[in-house]
Amino acid sequence: MSPRHSPTPPAWLAGRCLGRLASGLTVATALAFGVASGCSSASGAPTEKSPEKAQFFYSAGAFAVGGAITQINGKPPAEPLLVQAATLLPPSGGKGVGRIEKAFQYGPVETKDAKWVITVGSASAEVNGTQDGDCHVTTVTNTITDLNVLGRIEAARLVIEAESRHCLKGSARETRFHVVRATFDGLRIDGVLLQPELAKSFAGAQTFSELAAGQQAAYERSQREHAAAGGTSVAAADGRRPGPSDGMSLDRRLLLTSIFAPVGEGQLNDLQKANKHPEAGRYRLLADNGIHVPDLGNVHFGRCLVDRDKRETVMLHLELGSPVKGPIDIGGEYGNGVDYP
Repeated sequence: MSPRHSPTPPAWLAGRCLGRLASGLTVATALAFGVASGCSSASGAPTEKSPEKAQFFYSAGAFAVGGAITQINGKPPAEPLLVQAATLLPPSGGKGVGRIEKAFQYGPVETKDAKWVITVGSASAEVNGTQDGDCHVTTVTNTITDLNVLGRIEAARLVIEAESRHCLKGSARETRFHVVRATFDGLRIDGVLLQPELAKSFAGAQTFSELAAGQQAAYERSQREHAAAGGTSVAAADGRRPGPSDGMSLDRRLLLTSIFAPVGEGQLNDLQKANKHPEAGRYRLLADNGIHVPDLGNVHFGRCLVDRDKRETVMLHLELGSPVKGPIDIGGEYGNGVDYP
């Protein structure tokens, strides 16, 4: 007698999968499809995909000097300005270090004020990505000594220390940015001592939303003060200073601001009194916390671009115009990262 074959199991399994099959398939085909598509002979329900583990991808870096010089004394430079003392974090975190071990010089220029476009005595940049409980922390420290730009911008030392904290759990998941320290020692423009002070908004741990709201409030306050003063000021009397801006991008996703309090009229007046290049024009304040320096270009202090997950800061952003043309960034850093999924 041949062994008994029960049709019940494959027929039952095929019946569970009929909604996914065209009619007329054999029981064997239905069984094969059921196995491949996740039908279970035990429950008949598809297996649910287990939730993915939360991950964090770090993004942080720092550098001492970099830029895109296009002309020196009316001619293209002999070589590009290579980024100096640069370092960054891999997505997994860890530590990175970049250094200038000996004096750096770039761009022979031979003006009455200097022999080089820029010189740096030493620099050290360090970035770290660590985990603190369910929070991920990026820290950046950047130090530069003996800075000199065309003999007209000098600093014995500049330092920036910044931190970003991003938590994967809880209601307050938005990244918090904190500039721990940002200082210049002996910063001089044309021999005049300047002392930029860290803005209160960056002295504490702030989110992008909080920074944007604070910037908007400052903008509205400056508008009221401008109107109360009759729409004129010492710097704006000649119409050369652009009106204030709230710093937000058109899609309201980016904020361009400064980590320093605005440069004041008193500092501008000190520069006017000590003007070594009166034939080139006057110093003037710029709307985004900068100074136009005659026969040199524009100098911006603590330029910072922020979104919800990242902060990019440059201690000094220079837009040179004569005798050297092109932008230079000095003391740059960025930090944080994103979580997934």
